[in-house]
Amino acid sequence: MSEETIRAEIKNILEDVSGIGVIHTRRRYSRSRVVFRTLMTSGGIVNGCMIFRQATTAERQELPHIDRYHHYKIIYYYDLDDENASEDTFQALLEAIFEAFKSNSTLNGAAVNSGPIQIEDVDTDYLESEKEGVPGTLVHRGDLGIDVEERATYTP
Repeated sequence: MSEETIRAEIKNILEDVSGIGVIHTRRRYSRSRVVFRTLMTSGGIVNGCMIFRQATTAERQELPHIDRYHHYKIIYYYDLDDENASEDTFQALLEAIFEAFKSNSTLNGAAVNSGPIQIEDVDTDYLESEKEGVPGTLVHRGDLGIDVEERATYTP
């Protein structure tokens, strides 16, 4: 197991969620919010997420094991369209993400154990338009977290 393998498996599980858009296995940055919006666009609307490790703690166990506890963040953006009740769609997608992980505590064998997905914050964010002179729009933003346990083995 490795941090990269865990992140890739989180992506694989997310890909099975119906309606999820583009999935990045790292934090994405841009000098421009316009370019950032493009990175999070799928199917003509903002519908994308980033997976990244936020923190890791470790504890030495009986030789030759070290247990590592990773906290992963999934930042999910979704087009805000109040007229078409996008809040309901967004909330349903967050629940579908929870459902995809709830009975898969080993992340398909990539981890020793993982906690359930935590929905840490749900809010809106502003993304600039892709076209000059056109105002940007609000988007839904969900900050999710998952704690994952990994066991490292070493030669003493």
